[in-house]
Amino acid sequence: MPTPLPIVGAGISGLTLSRALRHLNIPSTLYEKSPSPPPHNYAITLCPTSYTPLLPILGIDERAFRARVAVDRRDGSGEFRAHRGRLEELLREGVDVRWGCGVEAVVEGGEGGVKLRFSNGGNVQSNMVVGADGVHSALRTALMPGVHPAVLPFVAFNGRRRVSRELFQERYAPALRGANVLESSLGGVKLQVHVTDNPPPSPSAKPSASVGVSWIFSRASRGADDALYAPHRPKAGATETPPAFFAEVQSLQEGLEQPFADIFDVAKLRRERILSWLMRTVRVPVGELRAWGEKGVLFVGDAVHAQPILGGGGANAAIADGLKMAEFIAGRKDGDGGWAGWYDARYAEWERGVEGSERRIGEMHAKL
Repeated sequence: MPTPLPIVGAGISGLTLSRALRHLNIPSTLYEKSPSPPPHNYAITLCPTSYTPLLPILGIDERAFRARVAVDRRDGSGEFRAHRGRLEELLREGVDVRWGCGVEAVVEGGEGGVKLRFSNGGNVQSNMVVGADGVHSALRTALMPGVHPAVLPFVAFNGRRRVSRELFQERYAPALRGANVLESSLGGVKLQVHVTDNPPPSPSAKPSASVGVSWIFSRASRGADDALYAPHRPKAGATETPPAFFAEVQSLQEGLEQPFADIFDVAKLRRERILSWLMRTVRVPVGELRAWGEKGVLFVGDAVHAQPILGGGGANAAIADGLKMAEFIAGRKDGDGGWAGWYDARYAEWERGVEGSERRIGEMHAKL
């Protein structure tokens, strides 16, 4: 039996790649730094061009796929909002994930490939390794220490909440009118409400007593004196909410209608876990990627072409990367040379994706 391909990172791109390889009878093992599956209790937008090719690999049709992962309406076709945690749960079925395996050191092999040493004391050596470990990729950092994520000049805060079904019907449903995303702008700030979990009634189960919702507060940075813009904050600082945030939200209160008045109620916000999001992008020079590709180290997803959370299409790009890399690996023949040809097929599309996401986030916040 062939040696399993090591994949660093068990997010959407890594899981998609592993499932697609399994479908092609190519073994793989995912090494993930998290000690257990993260909940990821939020919604992402999935487009037909990304998820339709995934369905035969999962062995289900679109109706069954939506039933597993959609946040609310489970019928129809086309673009829809999916629960990320449930999507990753579906992708994990049948794949080998080794939890608690953060990359601590990378040693280049004498005849190509690398040796990985993990935080749990384990190690693996292979002539080919795939880095799918996200915007803060430990593998990329070890091999290309000069590449760093760029932070775009935007402020963004996010939170999640369960609201009673009665409150949802009273204050949220009338404005949403069957949709699961609602947007407004006030005082130069873009406000969003997202439905993240609202399963439809089922004859076999009681309706949920509550509905999952999330909110986003975002705007362009107001310069060096902006108390909410902290591009150099440490990763741990994502949960530290400055007092200026609550003051700014309070200043908007009189102009807010429902459901924004409820979800941006400062007293409620103060009791919740709030995340400060940095709008990051990643670009890696193609020459560096090709050099490591020749040595058997390849990258996919946010590790090499991250898009900002707002205006980006990272989940769809991650699925596309996983599917196309599986095809690339399966189609490669002895004598084809190094693995750097992967970038010939994908790099230009990655560049267009990052550029497009930067343009969209700017358009989202222009003239608010």
